[in-house]
Amino acid sequence: MMHYSVPFRGVLDATIQRRGLAASSLLFGLLQIALCAGFIIMLVCLFLYFVEESTYFRVSDIQISGTRGLDVEQIERRAGVALGDNMRGLDVAEAEARLNAMPRVRQSEVIRHFPNLVTIDIEERIPIAGVQMPNSIAEIDSEGVVVRELKPHELHVGPLISAEPGQWIAAVGERIESARLQAGLDVWRSFAATALAAEMTVSEIWVREVNDIRMFCDELPFEIRWGRGDFETQARRLAALWKERGGELDCEYYLDLRWGKDVACW
Repeated sequence: MMHYSVPFRGVLDATIQRRGLAASSLLFGLLQIALCAGFIIMLVCLFLYFVEESTYFRVSDIQISGTRGLDVEQIERRAGVALGDNMRGLDVAEAEARLNAMPRVRQSEVIRHFPNLVTIDIEERIPIAGVQMPNSIAEIDSEGVVVRELKPHELHVGPLISAEPGQWIAAVGERIESARLQAGLDVWRSFAATALAAEMTVSEIWVREVNDIRMFCDELPFEIRWGRGDFETQARRLAALWKERGGELDCEYYLDLRWGKDVACW
């Protein structure tokens, strides 16, 4: 039986050669990855440069919806959006924050529609009543947020909601935190939802306490008293009574709705 031997030197050379080839392959693979990554980065940079510099991605149309009392141009200025602005450079969150800081804006939404359209949707705070502030009359919305202060002799919308000591304190854009004010607003909303509201002009809602609310109407010589919650039921009862009596209620001082079906008339 014959035995063959391979010289150790030859084995070592072959091993070194294989390792050298493997190292070369790994280095070549890494170089390919680096080249591909560099190429992708270059494409991204070129695309971003194109977006920033091309007129194709410039704002060419601004559409504003939801406004009722606010000026459209004022909305654009406050949002910081103008025709010709770069779409990518528009900070949507910052624009919405600026808009939401406006006293008459309850909520806003700014959306970019590439390549060149920006839409702004506004939910306004709608004033529904007046309140007596320390130095002026102000208008508030349904949440009790002060929408604006009125100029002297300027009329407010809805009734004047008053209470002891007779003044509310809050800055424009702030909410008046008061259970009595909310009770007065609830009375006004409940009454305004009835058909009777079209026949009467409510001048004032005086909230002595949450269970003692007095409403004054220009067409009536007496006051209407509310309280004990469930103002919607009381409003419906008042409307039904008014219809039943044909608008002829024999009250001299007040009509009290606080005692369920037993409406008190004095």
